[in-house]
Amino acid sequence: GQYLVYLQQDLEQTNASFLTAHALYYLEAMFFSASALSANDKEPQTAFEYLFALAGLLMSIGVNAVIIGSATTVLSNLDSTAVAHKKKVDAIQEYLRFRRVPNRIQKKILSYYEYCWLTGQSSHAEHLFHELPDKLRLELSTTLHRKLIEQVPLFKALSPAGVMILVHRLKPIIVLPYEVIIREGDGSDDGMYFINRGSVRCYTKDGHGNEHYIISLHEGNFFGEVALLEPGARRTANIRARSFCELRTLRLKDFQVVLHLFPDFKATVEKIADARKQITLGIKRRSHVGMLFGLRANPMFKESTSWTYSSPTKEEHIFGARLYGMGAEGSLQGPTVAQRLARAARRAA
Repeated sequence: GQYLVYLQQDLEQTNASFLTAHALYYLEAMFFSASALSANDKEPQTAFEYLFALAGLLMSIGVNAVIIGSATTVLSNLDSTAVAHKKKVDAIQEYLRFRRVPNRIQKKILSYYEYCWLTGQSSHAEHLFHELPDKLRLELSTTLHRKLIEQVPLFKALSPAGVMILVHRLKPIIVLPYEVIIREGDGSDDGMYFINRGSVRCYTKDGHGNEHYIISLHEGNFFGEVALLEPGARRTANIRARSFCELRTLRLKDFQVVLHLFPDFKATVEKIADARKQITLGIKRRSHVGMLFGLRANPMFKESTSWTYSSPTKEEHIFGARLYGMGAEGSLQGPTVAQRLARAARRAA
């Protein structure tokens, strides 16, 4: 309103620059509005007016303080998790530097926490609901693992009750890129793994230390079951993460409990483990990659190697068809593993 009054006065003055007066009067109007908010819009004349203006000024200061304080609180609450994360990372960095930890290890540690932050992972998640009743906690665990349950074909061999028991025993772990999860020849106390996110590379090594690629596994696949079926057995292959991986691990003792409770599940796992073990042993015997379906690769193997076809053996057909029937799919360059396995199954028939 004050701005319109000034503008009307300007229109009546023909000897003044309209644009200059326009800007000046706009600033004066803003100043008048701000003064009114602080009860300082008019000079007091009497003692009563001074008291009234002083009361209004104090009240305006209080109101402004409340508004600004509330806004600050809201903003800080919205970003409280980010602030807490930053404080935690800063403390970790300071400790690592103080202890003179090598930069390579520092980067791995910090990248782990960064990944957990970006994906909403928390090391305290499993402790948040420890007070829940067992039945409700079991329901929550099944809900959280619903995507994994739908992705893993192996779970189809279990009843709904069996699935609930199994997923309740799964423990989450996060693996950094290029980290070796399973090492050939090691014991099997760490159990078997289900891939919830990410991908891994399965390979063996010959006597000269050369790597022989077997397969790549992705979300919904599992590995590590072979050594769990035989007491004291050793790992038959190496598993290395190709990216950040979110895994669910089933420890040996929990694995044995599930097998004891569900014999059908045990039979299914044994079939898969036998097929995979035979393929792995076959690759070791042949001492080159691509034994499956007669694929031949350059001895200096890399995952970018170009594949060529040659006649597969009957044994390769059988192993491939069995592996495909168990739902253990992976990815190789060129036609997909599923396509090669299906083709081998048709030829074997």
